[in-house]
Amino acid sequence: MVESVAAKVPKSELKWTVEEERVANANSKTLYVIFCGVDLQEFKRISKCTMVKEAWDILQTIHERTNTIKQSKMKVLRSLLERFLIKVIVIKKAKGLESLKIDELIESLKTCEMSLDEAKRRKIIDERNIS
Repeated sequence: MVESVAAKVPKSELKWTVEEERVANANSKTLYVIFCGVDLQEFKRISKCTMVKEAWDILQTIHERTNTIKQSKMKVLRSLLERFLIKVIVIKKAKGLESLKIDELIESLKTCEMSLDEAKRRKIIDERNIS
């Protein structure tokens, strides 16, 4: 016994109700606006979409990943900023930033960086010894 699945055939536009025609027009206009508002790379991803919901879901997924990446980069930048601020504060207190020459400032930053790296290495070694 073979079961047949009735294929859903779209209704002819001539048989649309007023409401169906209004919804179809709104979908087309909104899809057009979305197509006009995206760059070429995004357009390529949504160009085959016929429903606004499809295109919107794809764009939302793309931008969620982009936001996640941006958040990760911001965390890295914040940690770098904190390390940099610590160095500047140390140099200001030790030597007076206004009176330093550029070469002296660079050397002080390098020295501070090496000290922080050494402290991190010691901390890692200490943690391994404790475990």
